[in-house]
Amino acid sequence: MLRIGRWTAAAFVIWAGTAGAGGCGGLASDAKHEAASDGVAGASGASSNATSEPVSIETFGDELDRMACDWLVPCCVELDTPVTATGCANCLSLSDDPERADPNNYSFDPNLAAECLAAAREIYGALDCDLDSGEYDAVNAEIRTLCDSVFRGKLEPGAHCAAHVECARAPGDSVECTDFLGTYPESVCVVRRQAAEGEPCFWSCTGNECWGSSGLPPPGLQGQCDTDEQLYCEDGVCVRQPVLGEPCTGSGVCVESMCEKGVCTLADRVTCENLNECDIGYYCESTRCAPAKPAGAPCAEPVECETGICSDNGSCIERPPTTVANACSNLALWN
Repeated sequence: MLRIGRWTAAAFVIWAGTAGAGGCGGLASDAKHEAASDGVAGASGASSNATSEPVSIETFGDELDRMACDWLVPCCVELDTPVTATGCANCLSLSDDPERADPNNYSFDPNLAAECLAAAREIYGALDCDLDSGEYDAVNAEIRTLCDSVFRGKLEPGAHCAAHVECARAPGDSVECTDFLGTYPESVCVVRRQAAEGEPCFWSCTGNECWGSSGLPPPGLQGQCDTDEQLYCEDGVCVRQPVLGEPCTGSGVCVESMCEKGVCTLADRVTCENLNECDIGYYCESTRCAPAKPAGAPCAEPVECETGICSDNGSCIERPPTTVANACSNLALWN
C-alpha cells in the first residue's frame, strides 16, 4: 500500500507547508509559477487592479520574488535570523518552471499577471511578521482566484511533460509534472481531484495522510476519497465506508471502528501485537487497539498521539504552526 502525505498548495512564495522538499531548504522556491495551479497567497481585503499595465513572462516571476523578499528579509532580521535580499532572491529563483517548459504546451496571460502582481503588492503591504499557517491558509484561499489563471496548461493527465505549467487543470485540482516516485519512466502530468461516491479514484485520505490503492498503477488523473465524508477508494472506485457491524475489506475502511476478520469492530476489541499495527488514528496498547490520544495526554511514541507528535517530556502536543520563523530558518540555509 502506497502511503504519502496529502499534497498541499505550495503557492505562497515563502511557504512549503508539508510538501516542501529540496529547493530553498523546504521553501516553495518555484511558487511564483504555481499561479498555474494554486494561485498566490493573499491578505484579507486584497483586490486586483484592472488598470495595471500588462506584465511580460520575463518579469513576472522576478517581480513576485522581489515583493516576497522585500517583506520577508526585514522579518528575518527582526527574528535574529539574518537573510540577505540577494540570498532570498537566489533561493526563490532556483526553480524557474516555465524556463523548462515548451511554450507550445501552455499559455501566459500578461493582463492576469498584472492583476496578480497588483494583488500581491497589496498583500505584502498588509502582512506582518507573525503570520501563522492558519492565517496563511485563509488568505491563500481568498486570493487564489485572482492568480490561478496566469498560466494555462494544455497537456492532459498522463501526458509527458517538462514542467507543471504545461499540465491542464480544472478549478479545485492539484497538478504536478512528476515521475511519481520513479513509477513512470518519464515525468507526466498528474492531476489530483476530489472524487464523489461512484467516481474513479486512487487515493483514500484521512486528515493529512493519504494511501494509494493496492495493486493499481497510479493513473494520470487521481481521484481522492476523503474519510471525512465517509468515503474511501476500493478497487479504483470511491465507495461509502462501512459502519460498525458491517462487512469490510481491509485497514482504514470502517467508520469509527476497525476491520477485524472482515467485520467493522470496535477498536478495543481488536487484538494487536505491534505498536503500529492498528489503523490510522489508533495505536496498540498492550494487546488491544486504542484511539490515539489528544494533546496533553502522556505518551511514549508519536503513534500514540492524534497529531503524531510526542514531546521529549512524554506528552502529546499540538502540531506547531508554520511561522515566518520557519521560513527564515529555511532561507538562512541559502545565505
